[in-house]
Amino acid sequence: MAVRDTVCRKLTYEDYVLLPEDGKRHEILDGEHYATPASSLDHQGFYWLVDPIRRAVRVLRRSGAGFLAAQEVSAAAGDVLSTPLLPGFEIRVSEIFE
Repeated sequence: MAVRDTVCRKLTYEDYVLLPEDGKRHEILDGEHYATPASSLDHQGFYWLVDPIRRAVRVLRRSGAGFLAAQEVSAAAGDVLSTPLLPGFEIRVSEIFE
C-alpha cells in the first residue's frame, strides 16, 4: 500500500470570500476554516454594558423584536445587579469593580 503525502495549504482571504452564505459564522484562523452556528435572538435576552470608568452597568432587556429602555445601576449608588434569567442571582455593582 502506497502512502500519500498530503500537504495542508493555509487558507487565505481569497478562500474566505468563496465560502457559502449558509447562516453559519465562518472564520479562517491561522489558515484553518472554522464554522459555527449563527447566534440566535435567544442569547440576547439581556445585555450588560459595563463601564469601568463610571463604575456602572447599563442593563438592556429584550422585549419582542426590540429592547426595553436601559436601566443603569452603579457602584456609587450601592445598587445590586440581578437578572430574571438566573433566579436568586444578585451581585453588588461595587463587587464587579473590585
